[in-house]
Amino acid sequence: MSSWYALTFAARLGAGVMGGTLWAMLVGYAARMVPAERRGRAIAIVLGGITLSLSLGVPAGTALADAVGWRAAFGVLSVLAALLVLWVRWRVPGLPGEPAGGRVPLRRGR
Repeated sequence: MSSWYALTFAARLGAGVMGGTLWAMLVGYAARMVPAERRGRAIAIVLGGITLSLSLGVPAGTALADAVGWRAAFGVLSVLAALLVLWVRWRVPGLPGEPAGGRVPLRRGR
């Protein structure tokens, strides 16, 4: 939708940063959802899902765009993403955050 390269670049950069942040958060969330003895398996499932989504999602999206056009493909994927968000909000339990004393600070004191 953008005809200005700088805006397109900034939007793509922001999407990439948010995507990386999301994947890292999902791994931690999955590890906290299960008992300690199943954390490795939960992390492996999340990372496997990321790999599958990236390796199969791009060709599937391309095939969909070839079949129905790129605008319709974006529309379909947007609707599916919205439905996924609603499903996650409905089915995935909310977990409390990590206590402040249990975190390692990003910046160490001097």
